Amino acid sequence: MASRMSQLDQYDYELPHDLVAQVPLRKRSDARLLVVDRQSQSLVDRHVRDLPDILRPGDCLVLNDTRVVPARLVGYRTSTGGRWEGLFLDASVDGFWRVLGKTRGKLAAGETITLQRPDGNDDTRLRLAVKLPEGVWAAKPEPDEAAFAVLERLGRVPLPPYIRKGEMIEADRERYRRFLREARARWPRRRRVCISPRRSCSGSRNGA
Repeated sequence: MASRMSQLDQYDYELPHDLVAQVPLRKRSDARLLVVDRQSQSLVDRHVRDLPDILRPGDCLVLNDTRVVPARLVGYRTSTGGRWEGLFLDASVDGFWRVLGKTRGKLAAGETITLQRPDGNDDTRLRLAVKLPEGVWAAKPEPDEAAFAVLERLGRVPLPPYIRKGEMIEADRERYRRFLREARARWPRRRRVCISPRRSCSGSRNGA
């Protein structure tokens, strides 16, 4: 017999739109917290501010300090005008980006994607260099520019579809701007992308 909650369809449920927060609370400690008591098999609604009262000596509290980079890219295929949407993954020390993208038709090495700013105006072009495993492309911006400078100007915050249908607003950009500065400071600086047409790889300059 399958273990409890091991089937994907067991996670399907109705998600009322009016119960999904569209913006974070100004005071994060006021966020709601669902406490699961395994001993009594009970569920209790609390708040993040209640954690000092909930935690006991010996408990382990894991903090997730992951920051969201505005990595969602929107644009079009320069040659055809077909809509293109992608996700920035990372950038190498030699200026190549790794991106995932979707569009109608088959992309070809050498063609360009015209990226657009949130206001709809054209901006940087991405020159596709070579297709890497798992649908990833190595690409280079034209003109050559630091990845985080481009993302700060035209990147969108990747939002789930149940939050404003995945579309960001200016408040999202302001909220994550400081996170982007922190991410830029932490980004690995020695990574490179190998774009030989016969092999593709990524790593550091010293081979580590």
